[in-house]
Amino acid sequence: MRALSLILFSVFFFSSQAAHLVGGEISYTCLGNNDYEIKLRIYRDCAGGGAAFDASVSIAVYDASNNLIKELSANQGPVISISTDSVGNPCVTAPTGLCTEYAEYIVTDNLPPIVGGYTLSWQRCCRNAAIQNIPTPDDYGNTYTVNIPSNDVACNSSPQFVGTAPIVLCVNSPLNLALNVQDPDGDSLHIELCDIFAGGRNTGQNAGCATTAVTPAPACPPPYNVIPFSPPFTSTSPLSANPAFAIDPQTAIITGTPDQLGRYVVGICASEYRNGVLLSTVRLDYQFIVTSCIQKVVSDMVTPIEEPTILCDGLTVQFQSESTNANTFLWNFGDPGTLADSAITAAPTYTYSTPGTYSVTLIAEPYTECSDTVVVEFDIENPIDPQFTFTGQTCFEAQNVLFSTNGAYPADAVFNWNFGFANIPSFTGRNPPPIQWLTPGKKYITLTVSTINCTWIKIDSLDISNLTATIDAGPDQTISKGETVELQASDGIEYYWYANTGVELSSRVTQSTSARLEERDTIIFYVRVKDRFGCEGLDSLTVIVLDGDIEGPINFISPNGDGLNEQFDLKILNPNNDCFISIMNRWGTEVWSANSYQNDWNGIDFGGNELPDGTYYYILRCGNEVRYRSAVTIIRGRD
Repeated sequence: MRALSLILFSVFFFSSQAAHLVGGEISYTCLGNNDYEIKLRIYRDCAGGGAAFDASVSIAVYDASNNLIKELSANQGPVISISTDSVGNPCVTAPTGLCTEYAEYIVTDNLPPIVGGYTLSWQRCCRNAAIQNIPTPDDYGNTYTVNIPSNDVACNSSPQFVGTAPIVLCVNSPLNLALNVQDPDGDSLHIELCDIFAGGRNTGQNAGCATTAVTPAPACPPPYNVIPFSPPFTSTSPLSANPAFAIDPQTAIITGTPDQLGRYVVGICASEYRNGVLLSTVRLDYQFIVTSCIQKVVSDMVTPIEEPTILCDGLTVQFQSESTNANTFLWNFGDPGTLADSAITAAPTYTYSTPGTYSVTLIAEPYTECSDTVVVEFDIENPIDPQFTFTGQTCFEAQNVLFSTNGAYPADAVFNWNFGFANIPSFTGRNPPPIQWLTPGKKYITLTVSTINCTWIKIDSLDISNLTATIDAGPDQTISKGETVELQASDGIEYYWYANTGVELSSRVTQSTSARLEERDTIIFYVRVKDRFGCEGLDSLTVIVLDGDIEGPINFISPNGDGLNEQFDLKILNPNNDCFISIMNRWGTEVWSANSYQNDWNGIDFGGNELPDGTYYYILRCGNEVRYRSAVTIIRGRD
């Protein structure tokens, strides 16, 4: 027995026409003792409704003289749907909504050997009106017929078409369809494209048989009318293809590349020979649909035409696969200056070294039989980096700030500025007018540069200074009555000193000055400073003047448990224990404080932990008066 594998390089095609017969053949198998199992297989297009399979068929049996020997009745077998998953080519898939099915009619009968053998026939109308390679196709029906050899004492079985034949051929795709044809007896097979026969309705008539029945009963005897093909089509060239549609007579492989959409009826004959003698021929009368197949794996990527913003980052591009039914990828970014211009992820990022036009290749499902490739050109340009500078005064009292952009920009660039709480909160244009802010402090400036496809943003800041916040009149002081206080202001170009009470100063208009204080009091000194921009600021300091006979407080403690100088005693300044004290380390961080100081601090922090030995600073404030500011040293003296 010789078998040929079936490779279905096809998908099924949905038809808007009503359902018609789309193929069929009749064959037989000898079971021994002159018993033959006769099988009629019929294919139909079940999409869109249409006539159902006949519940039963009547197969006519004729002798060599066309005498009707008998009619064999066979009931319909199960209706088998041909799965759209069985298209054969793993790289294509069928459209949805398709329906192709077949049914078999099988009957067993005893047919003793006779001279001339038997002819088995069944006929039915009608064919699909959309068939393109025969004239008026709906006027032609179908004749399925096969011969049992003369005096078949060897119990011959006919050739068999095994499995399901392809329904759809893919346009512009080379064919490699190997029909599965078998001969149960191991006879030699010859496969060829052949004529198809009419049957049913008026075109089914032949000599001695005139009928207009859709299903003649009995079927007419041979000879049968051959259905003519519409030029340029013939039975051996039944559809448009380049190379031509053909079948290998030994392998049954159908080749050629269909190049025209449509429906085409084809006859394929499998003839068996034994010792060079023809025994029988099974004729597959079949309809192919040439259509655009759906490719399972389709390589695709986001292009600059689809999404221009992917070029907004200049030399760096975020690529994105839009491939269908793909889980693995291979990118080549077309950069001739390196061998490292590839990636295997769905959304890689690549940075080119120079501007230019690059051919980017994406292979979806690489290294597989269903891989697909797409190539897209990308025009890569240098990135846009918005930059701006400013000039002018930045002090609050005299501010007048001018901004200007730097760098190259596209001709269609639009500039939008945002200045926040300023005299001009926002501005559209490359160079805005002078800007003044409504309050001092750090100001953020946002420049947005836009084209029809891209947007770039630059954010920077500047400080609008308030001189009042930077002027320093010096630290508060405590002196004894009759001593001279020395005053020193921070930098500026103009100064003016004064106090909250009548005090004679050595100078009111210099950076440093002094005053001799003869009365015990708390005096606040003020200095107004103007810088070179004309900005003015004011600061003050407090001077506490003590009586000359009051001793200053201690300036160290030794909280080591020996009972001496354990606590920071400020009774001389804080006799009623109602003053606020703040103690700071050398970096100005407050480490301990009390609102009503009990003159009992023993060198601990807020958590009650001992502070390291060293010098600390304190401020003693009684009511609104800074009474004393000085230093205190912790000396525990432990080994």
